[in-house]
Amino acid sequence: MLSSTQGFFCFLLANLLLVKISCKCYNKKGEIPLQLDTSVIKDTVESISPKQIQYDNICKTILAHKEISAWILKHTTKEFHKFSIEYIVQHCLTEKPEISTIGVMPGTSTPLPTLRTDNTEDNVPNEGKVFYDIRFRAKLPQAAATAAVIINIEAQNHFKEKYPLVSRAVYYASRLISAQYGTEFSKSNYQNLKKVFTIWLCFNPTAKDQCTINRYCIAEENVFGHRKEKPAHYDLLEAIFVNLAVKADTKSNNTLIDMLSVLFSKTLSSQERFHKLKDNFKIDIKDNLTTEVDNMCNLGKTLYVEAYNEAEFKTTLNNIENIIKAFKVTPEQAMQALDLSKEDQEKYLPHLKQA
Repeated sequence: MLSSTQGFFCFLLANLLLVKISCKCYNKKGEIPLQLDTSVIKDTVESISPKQIQYDNICKTILAHKEISAWILKHTTKEFHKFSIEYIVQHCLTEKPEISTIGVMPGTSTPLPTLRTDNTEDNVPNEGKVFYDIRFRAKLPQAAATAAVIINIEAQNHFKEKYPLVSRAVYYASRLISAQYGTEFSKSNYQNLKKVFTIWLCFNPTAKDQCTINRYCIAEENVFGHRKEKPAHYDLLEAIFVNLAVKADTKSNNTLIDMLSVLFSKTLSSQERFHKLKDNFKIDIKDNLTTEVDNMCNLGKTLYVEAYNEAEFKTTLNNIENIIKAFKVTPEQAMQALDLSKEDQEKYLPHLKQA
């Protein structure tokens, strides 16, 4: 049995470790708990593969919608900046975007028979296939019919990876350049290369990186002398990073960031989202896009609740094990110190016996 001293320290440790678990806070509708270590929730969401994949695919479909793509182009590129959303939609976005079907990696695929056809798969043998999230051609405003650029939009959920995301973006842009051989030009006709943009939308940036837009491009530098090359000959590649706001109600003073933060908010309901988009950004969500946004909201809420429950279970289990090790008590005594109900104790006990 626990002595009074041991019981006191168990109680103290339990409160220190479980302040966010034992004191659940719910939103006004009494639906979703608000407090839990977000890093634990994030890891848990990533482990729910089928639903997370479905959620990601819905997000890509929304981003590929012409009006949303037009917003992104207008507010990130100088080529489209001066033109209205309506003009870009009607005159520039005339081709259907490819969503997760165009391969990134180089490989040994057979030569394409004609120009202007897309290479639908390009992978390295013995390596997993990697696909662009969204890829499409966009006609340049008020230019010749053949004048176009190639756009890649990436929806990035994980801001911190084991590698620099910027380096990956440069690789993607380089592949968009090299993959044009046999599709946009042949032999030595490099003058027919199309400029490429790879635009990365980061949904979960760190607090210090949120609400920022960075551009990486090729620029001329005169090391010696005063010779100048035409920009059109080397201005062929741009990687752009758009880091959204961590919270949807954060005002960044940037129209694109604020709009995307509302559109992909994890807390707003569908109706709240529709109203904010219409009132603040003049975007009227309708037709098939309404269904996609509704599905995204519903699935996102399900993912969050499941992730919260799983994260709570893992955290509580870890705290029970810590008490057992620290105070040399039985699993039952540790769970009693945490004031777990008999029903909850039965839920955790099999996992403790396996540990």
